[in-house]
Amino acid sequence: YDKLLKGVATLVGTSAPLGIKGQRPIIAGHRINYNDVSFYFLPSLKKGDKIYFDSLGKNLEYEVTDSEIIDEYEGEKLKPIENEDMVTLMTCMNEPRYDKRLLVNAKRVVSDSEKKQNVSTNPLIPFVSNQHIK
Repeated sequence: YDKLLKGVATLVGTSAPLGIKGQRPIIAGHRINYNDVSFYFLPSLKKGDKIYFDSLGKNLEYEVTDSEIIDEYEGEKLKPIENEDMVTLMTCMNEPRYDKRLLVNAKRVVSDSEKKQNVSTNPLIPFVSNQHIK
């Protein structure tokens, strides 16, 4: 909770956005203050909006896919999704009780240069392409 007073933080048990499939970083923040590190405008994000992270010197782009409001104890809605590289931004809702959570989900957008890099470093590609078919 102390970290949220200073800005946003990853939920305990989740990592920072690293661009890894099967992980789901949950980044939480307050929206009661309007400042540079709050989620004041989080409810205005919509499908197709872009979210950018600078993670370990790598720029990662995510695209908002959906949002939903859940009860504060619906933790099962925060589980990673197999083979998906996604991130969820989370903030409290339902003043003054704040017993609801707004989740904004976004999937990773892989750049063209990353796609090329993944193909060229795949060990199966040279093997298959170097085979002579008779």
